[in-house]
Amino acid sequence: MVGKTKPIKREDEIRFKVITEYIGCLCCAIELHNAGMEGISLTTIEHVTDRGRRLEDEHQATIGLCPWHHLGVPWARLNGSEMVNLLGPSLVNGRKLFEDQYGDEVHVLLPLQDEVIIWFAEDPWPEYTMPAEIRQRIRAKWRELKNAT
Repeated sequence: MVGKTKPIKREDEIRFKVITEYIGCLCCAIELHNAGMEGISLTTIEHVTDRGRRLEDEHQATIGLCPWHHLGVPWARLNGSEMVNLLGPSLVNGRKLFEDQYGDEVHVLLPLQDEVIIWFAEDPWPEYTMPAEIRQRIRAKWRELKNAT
């Protein structure tokens, strides 16, 4: 990105907290929607880009990704190919492969993240414990968004 990063406002901090503590990795929620894994792993904030540029409201244009989906860091005792088989591709290992699997960040993942934040605001769930029915709603909404592109 060219230029300086904008200052983080209170609403950005709230968004980051909801993503990291209540929603977790969006891709894991898609992949593990029926796996009985309600716990939320460590989640990082990914700034969504469009052709390499951050969007205008850069801190609100963010999604949550785990270290695997964001940075390609595998879980303990698993290698990269085992991780791909378990959780799908990592963004760091190729944007095209990642977007073929999950849809592009601007038209699929960011609108999905925004929708899940609204669901949380309407009916909050406990920290680090996303309910199974929310994971199912995420998967259904993700399919809808991905099929629309």
